[in-house]
Amino acid sequence: MHAPARRWLEGQGFAVKSEFVTPWGICDLVAVRLDQAKVEERSALEQKTRIGPLSRVVLLDSIPDVEEGTSVSRRRLQREFSDFWSSDELDRQLQVLISRKFVTCPRRDLFQRRNGWAPLHEKVIAIELKLSRVEEVFWQARNHVRIADESYIGLPYENAERLVASRRAEQFHDSGIGVVAVHQDWCRVLLPANTLASEVDAVLQMHCVEQFWGS
Repeated sequence: MHAPARRWLEGQGFAVKSEFVTPWGICDLVAVRLDQAKVEERSALEQKTRIGPLSRVVLLDSIPDVEEGTSVSRRRLQREFSDFWSSDELDRQLQVLISRKFVTCPRRDLFQRRNGWAPLHEKVIAIELKLSRVEEVFWQARNHVRIADESYIGLPYENAERLVASRRAEQFHDSGIGVVAVHQDWCRVLLPANTLASEVDAVLQMHCVEQFWGS
């Protein structure tokens, strides 16, 4: 089932990764379509490498963007991240962001970020593939709404048809989880996904999209 689902996503202009690691487990397929204008904007800033681990993405998100005209002090960042990093480790993380050109220092111990290009993507799709075990795959797909604009389960065509014709389809619809019928030669959306924007964690989604930078 992976091959036709992957071809279906790639045919829509998505970059696709299999067995994608999320904070809560493995997702069979995660697909990202980057915004090319934002890609060019980031490239112009010479931000050639990825931001790094989730903790560093959280740190970057805690720093005001240069376009906002404000800064954050090292003292405030130290208070905010005291449960995670020592003072020395915070300095190391800040220096990594500075060296990778994501952060600048307008004055000593004051910091601004340079990622006016965020969000970098147009859309993120997550798909969990199963031959059956609908209840299990539903909850897996439900977790993925934290990173995906559209979260689907993919089932063999006959199983997918039975699901969307059953009473259980209401549970999927109400939760915003879509259903994709997977055939060896094609895929078809039988129930559209409808993730609420309020359910997407912007920082987790940024970390997810970062895995596609430079890939």
